Amino acid sequence: MGFPVPKSAELLKEKDEFEAYKWSPASEENGIPLRYRIVINLNGWKKKEQEGSLTVYEKNNQEVDVISQTDYLSIGLSQTPKK
Repeated sequence: MGFPVPKSAELLKEKDEFEAYKWSPASEENGIPLRYRIVINLNGWKKKEQEGSLTVYEKNNQEVDVISQTDYLSIGLSQTPKK
């Protein structure tokens, strides 16, 4: 998938194209911390849309869903149909 993962994130679950992490800077109220958003952008991923705790990023026609909740971060290939 090639999506950047915070170095301090602790892998909780990995299945196919989905990963879940314990990561204390993650927050549902405040979303993804600014420093991590900068790293995501520097790696070529662009924010496509956001709804609640879900942010969709896109790069090279690939979409990734990132969910930020309290102490929890998940990253997975988007399962939404392309328009």
